[in-house]
Amino acid sequence: MRSKKFVKKLAITVLSAALCMGSAVASFAASGTWKQDSNGWWYSYSDGSYAKKKWVQIDKVWYYFKEDGYMSSSEYREGYWIDGSGACSSKYVGGAWKSNKTGKWYEDKTGYYPVSCWLQIDGSYYYFESSGYLATDKWIGDYYVDKDGKWVKDAKFVDYSGTYVDNFAGRGTITVTHTYDNYYSVKVKWPTSASVTNEWAFLGQIDMSGTFNYTNCTKTETIFDGKGGSSSKTVYSDGTGTMKFTETQVTWEDKKENVARGNTFIKTKEIEVEGKDYSGEYEDPISHRAAVKVEATYNGFYNVTIGLPDDSGDLDAYTFTGSFDKDGKLTYTDAVKTHETYGTNGKTTTKQLYKKGSGSITITGKKLKWVNDNEEVSITDFELYK
Repeated sequence: MRSKKFVKKLAITVLSAALCMGSAVASFAASGTWKQDSNGWWYSYSDGSYAKKKWVQIDKVWYYFKEDGYMSSSEYREGYWIDGSGACSSKYVGGAWKSNKTGKWYEDKTGYYPVSCWLQIDGSYYYFESSGYLATDKWIGDYYVDKDGKWVKDAKFVDYSGTYVDNFAGRGTITVTHTYDNYYSVKVKWPTSASVTNEWAFLGQIDMSGTFNYTNCTKTETIFDGKGGSSSKTVYSDGTGTMKFTETQVTWEDKKENVARGNTFIKTKEIEVEGKDYSGEYEDPISHRAAVKVEATYNGFYNVTIGLPDDSGDLDAYTFTGSFDKDGKLTYTDAVKTHETYGTNGKTTTKQLYKKGSGSITITGKKLKWVNDNEEVSITDFELYK
């Protein structure tokens, strides 16, 4: 491709009327009347017919009429530029597709080509990147271009960003973040026991059908030693698989290990909160293992989950609900405590220790204080980390 020559607007790129039509069409003068409606202009003959799908010379100016009979404007037709008035322009000529091993672009005989803009060519809209190459199979803002670079008129942009929770155990989560165009960052977090958490991370595109085929997945395993420490290692960085998204869920097919087995993850709903939102995730700043999750539900109420791993790797979990007062204090009387034991075979045993526990949490800035009335397990210095 030649050196970059920027084209700021579609109408800047024009063709030569001197060579317009050449010998490709017969030269004749039309006799008729211009007519217009909300869709555009057309040229009606005295017998009631009208020009369509051809070039017509009217008052020594060439115009192109589309298949529906309306006059074309601001586009290339058969290599000739038609300006905003519908007239075949007289400055440039020879618009044609060109390509190399990198991609395709559209260029006229003077060397000008469109850059960072949309361009209509033979009735279809195309987008050209800052490099001048044709964009294909991607979103350009809210507009989608297919594998041939053509704008898909009825394409609807769906932002799949959000958090999805597994529909079978409720422990695995998929976090999807929209980066640009139809590119997304995906992170899967899946605790396999109280002491082991696996994470998968990858980048890529979600196509028009909601399908995400990835080939660059990195898996990381984190092991907690039961004493407040942990170690992580990369298991592999060449994972492959497929995720299929709808607006409410995602199905994951992991081809490296088949760990997901086509299971479904349900998208969590965003809650609109009036006033101050206390939602967040807090952790013990010393061990980084004890954690509190505060999640808004409806009408000012919150779900709270507190997880306290013990030295053996088992987990004590406290769940309760309530609402915050003006001082950021939530008082509860419905706490349920469970103890989860993880066997060497990967199975989890859960035992309920009590229900209707009482206590409170108080959030001040980024600090959370927990007071447990039933046990001496209160923690006063949880810190917000998410």
